[in-house]
Formats: sequence, structure tokens, C-alpha cells
Amino acid sequence: KLMVFNTSNAYTAVKGHIVMKNMFGQTIGSVDIVPVNILADTGRLLSSKDDLNSSDPKVVWNEKFLLGYYTADLTLAMSDQGPVLRKKITFFAFPVEGILAILLSSVMAIFIIKRARKQAN
Repeated sequence: KLMVFNTSNAYTAVKGHIVMKNMFGQTIGSVDIVPVNILADTGRLLSSKDDLNSSDPKVVWNEKFLLGYYTADLTLAMSDQGPVLRKKITFFAFPVEGILAILLSSVMAIFIIKRARKQAN
């Protein structure tokens, strides 16, 4: 979730995007944030264009398989005149479901091979 607070005394129109890079610095994805108005002295959860119909707004990067270190570079323009805010985070992604499926398949294969050898003897 991406929450932005407007501490000024006037509303602001926020727009921006997030660029995703892999561990080699290659750009592998981008998420556009829906432009929204934020009233004075309030905060608002931002959402991506892929998450417009949700009742709980969030920024979503629809990537199926992630493995390794990634960097997300957020750029937000608080108005057309500025200021532009930037934030960079680094995270590690590990496909738990995929690894569990491979582990389960391996255990089943070992069980079947042992049973087949036992019946052969």
C-alpha cells in the first residue's frame, strides 16, 4: 500500500509511477499510479491502474514469477510545478509456492521410485 500525506494548506494533485529493476539494473516493469487529488492536511491511499475496481486501494505489480533482488523506484509529482518526490526500495522475492511444488514433486518421485524398486525385488 502507498499512502501519501498532504501537509500543505491547499489540495494537491498527485501523479507518478514506479519503475521495477532486477538485480542487473535492467528495467523489467513499470506501474502507473492513478492521478488523484489529496485535500489539505489529509492522507490518501494511492492505487495503480490495475487496481481501480478494488475497495481497498493499493499499488499492484502483476508479475507471475519473481526470484532474486529487485529495486522499486517511486517517483511522485505533487503538482505540475513540483515538488517531485523520489523513493527507492530494494527487496528480495522468493517464489514459495513454486519451491513447495518442486519439493512435493521430488518427494513423490522418490517415494514412487523406492516403491517400484521394492516391488521389482
